[in-house]
Amino acid sequence: MKVKEKSDKYYINKYHLSEDQLADYKKKRAEIDDPDLIIEDLIEPEISLRRIQGRGFTEIYEKLDYLKKTEEEYLKVISFYEKNHPEMKIVRLDATQPIEKTAEIIWSYIKEMPIIKA
Repeated sequence: MKVKEKSDKYYINKYHLSEDQLADYKKKRAEIDDPDLIIEDLIEPEISLRRIQGRGFTEIYEKLDYLKKTEEEYLKVISFYEKNHPEMKIVRLDATQPIEKTAEIIWSYIKEMPIIKA
């Protein structure tokens, strides 16, 4: 399987947030608007890795241990939003469904956003 040397995808995944980084994130995020919608793709890292491997190449960071750690970090971020912004719309999506179905569900939420409807 081919492994790409560099990637600009998944910018937030380029590092995991330490406690200091999370504190810095919280400080910086106070300067920006909250997202209107968070869609949490619920998928086990093992299933995600099988899908990744099925495309015929992997990015250098697409390894099981990295995917597990990334999942943990995203859960921290979502937990932060749940605790500090209970009015925010957070959708938990079963991303083990076929990719086409998952995309359809995501689009159903996005097309209802005020900025898209305007």
